[in-house]
Amino acid sequence: MTIYFTGDCHLGHTAILRYCNRPFPTIKEHDDALIVERNRVVGPNDTVYDIGDFTLGDEKMARSYFLRLNGKVCILGNAFHHDKRWLKSGPYWTRHHKVMILPPIHTMKVDDLFIALCHFPFAVWNRKHYGSLHLHAHSHGNYQGEGKILDVGVDNVNKIWGSYRPVSLTEIVEYMEGR
Repeated sequence: MTIYFTGDCHLGHTAILRYCNRPFPTIKEHDDALIVERNRVVGPNDTVYDIGDFTLGDEKMARSYFLRLNGKVCILGNAFHHDKRWLKSGPYWTRHHKVMILPPIHTMKVDDLFIALCHFPFAVWNRKHYGSLHLHAHSHGNYQGEGKILDVGVDNVNKIWGSYRPVSLTEIVEYMEGR
């Protein structure tokens, strides 16, 4: 099982093509490409932490996207961003698992590594001065911050890794060590 992180997919959000210069002629082609790329790396037993702005759509649209995804999805439940239209209408399922809705700020520990997740970037987070990571989205690659902070939204991941896909914890740790 591999752990992945992503955010700012903006599925069904036509204006995102223009706002972020995403190279897709239509939102349908955008959505299909992001889902295909995601499923290419995420297996049935992998976990994806989605940091928010999954879809601008409603409950029906969110349900249709989730049902096309591999793996277990844990998504931050922030009622103040694009996901507010569908968050409270669950439960939702991927192809393999029930979607877990997490609090808007979520901290976790993987082995000896502490990770703070929030859709928005923080200047300071729990255990920052002890090497913990802060993974966020929202800035579409336009905010770097100081310390072990990384925008895991698809636009920034595409800039770093050349693909609109979730990025694994292993890749994130390797990238942070080389930065």
